[in-house]
Amino acid sequence: MKPFKRTQRINKEIQRLLSESIRAEVMDPRVNGVVVTEVVVSPDFSVAKVYVQSMMGEAAKAVDGLNGAKGFLRTSLSTGIRSKKVPKLTFFVDETSERLEQIESLFEEIHRND
Repeated sequence: MKPFKRTQRINKEIQRLLSESIRAEVMDPRVNGVVVTEVVVSPDFSVAKVYVQSMMGEAAKAVDGLNGAKGFLRTSLSTGIRSKKVPKLTFFVDETSERLEQIESLFEEIHRND
């Protein structure tokens, strides 16, 4: 199902606001170097899945830190978002780059074997 333009705008706005809040306001050292790569809001705007990567290599610890700060982040989000509802936040490790590397290495191996 293709997302609506409004949903896409909300996703991008939440991504921007969370990125700023995490960088400037969250003091937990586990979230240093965290990048919000994608936000997917449910159709009823009640839940937002937030995918992150850590530039420090400790993505699982960063997700734990963000889950600990999600109440603060949701409150921070409520002041900047233009929506009646502020979604509940759930953080996940974005494994896209790791999967890409695995796929590339498989293609290289196939190419070498030919």
